[in-house]
Amino acid sequence: MTDEKERLDTIERLLDELEGFAQKSSFWLPHKIIIPDQEFFRICMELREAIPSVLKEAREIVEQRDNYIENAKREHRRILETAESRVHDLVSEEAVVREAQYEVERIIRNAGEEAAELKREALLYTDDLLAKLSESFAQTLDTVSNGRKLIKHFLEENRTGSAPAGEEMKQEL
Repeated sequence: MTDEKERLDTIERLLDELEGFAQKSSFWLPHKIIIPDQEFFRICMELREAIPSVLKEAREIVEQRDNYIENAKREHRRILETAESRVHDLVSEEAVVREAQYEVERIIRNAGEEAAELKREALLYTDDLLAKLSESFAQTLDTVSNGRKLIKHFLEENRTGSAPAGEEMKQEL
């Protein structure tokens, strides 16, 4: 969890750096942001390092969910095959047949209940992980959106020729 928070903090820090370049933009090139190329490439590289780890975690969560579901299906098939095998072995006598039918129904019912429970638990676990991941993405998206709003606000102020926006943007932050 700490590692995930550090990655999100890194993304936010890098976005703040980009905003800093916008605040330092020259007045002779309105509507343009000048970023030294080495800074631009450094920030891009760090963003690429931070974002894929979040995507990798999401991919792992989906794989875990798929594995839980596949295991539940395999277990369900195994139980059904066991039940069918037992039925086949017990068919020799009429009394045994009746008991076998009862046993098959019980096994199938239990297998269905177990498979449903395994699937439900897998889906609940996956839903919980995806909810946490969604919350992290939402927070990051809010940060990006707020950064864009501040940049647009700064650009609008520069366009209208109002007082320097550096202090205002610091107050808004």
